[in-house]
Amino acid sequence: MKNSERFENYMTTMANKLNSGESFKSSSKFTADLTFIRMPKGGKSGRQKVLLGKRSMAEVLKKKHSVIQITNSDELCCARAICVAKAWIHKDEGDRQKIDYENARKCETVRSRMAYQLHEDAGVPLGACGHQELKKFQDFLAPDYQLKVMATSYPYMMVFVGPEAPHIIRLLLQKHDDSETGHYDTCTSYAGFLERSYFCDQCNKGFDHNDFRHHPCEGRRCHACKQVECGAKPDYALREVPCSSCCRKFYSQTCYDMHKEKRSATALFNALCVVRSFKPQRQKNLTNATLTNAPYAMNM
Repeated sequence: MKNSERFENYMTTMANKLNSGESFKSSSKFTADLTFIRMPKGGKSGRQKVLLGKRSMAEVLKKKHSVIQITNSDELCCARAICVAKAWIHKDEGDRQKIDYENARKCETVRSRMAYQLHEDAGVPLGACGHQELKKFQDFLAPDYQLKVMATSYPYMMVFVGPEAPHIIRLLLQKHDDSETGHYDTCTSYAGFLERSYFCDQCNKGFDHNDFRHHPCEGRRCHACKQVECGAKPDYALREVPCSSCCRKFYSQTCYDMHKEKRSATALFNALCVVRSFKPQRQKNLTNATLTNAPYAMNM
């Protein structure tokens, strides 16, 4: 290495680092500490890849971390997907539950045994599952589990929603043509599948910003203060509490207080109360005298 070009480059670099009045001979012995730094490579973008609508659904389901694909050679994919979803819900409750989930997710024999047992317990005949079979599964799973099924075709509508329960079993359905049956997969997050930041299990819609403009959630939010905590009001309810700042009226003092509460700088109706008042339309009654005295009036 002594007579190589790399050695000469090292010596030249070290000589340039010497202070004035310092020198050394390359033939003499010395000790040097060298640190090699690799040039950093460009990082990846932090934005989430858009798959829906850009790739085939088979590729989307394969790449989604929120989807657990169910493989089967029979028509028991629905029961298999339900069993895997149940195991996923309880996987963080202990070591035994975590092992049960891993077995249900990876082992076809375990999934098949659980699926046959579920069909027997729920009283559902073996075979393809449609709306009636889903309803029987839901009756068996209630009241601890709510069953939801979303179609994988645009516009990704909910094809089955059971009554509310503490735990939600989420499935995806790839329909066979126009029939109500198809192939079922387990979904751990509808927000992840829809590529959204949030998913509301009350109105069953995905959204990116949790405010009234992007998430009205009809049937749950109060139409006056726009808050879910205030709750929806019947049509015959009267707005009797006025707001002097924006001239709007509210159902009660609690409704008014929620309207005035400062939530965030981007809250739509909180900002409207501050910067924009609501003024009802005034009917202008123009009399002949007014028209006569107007600067643009003409004598006929």
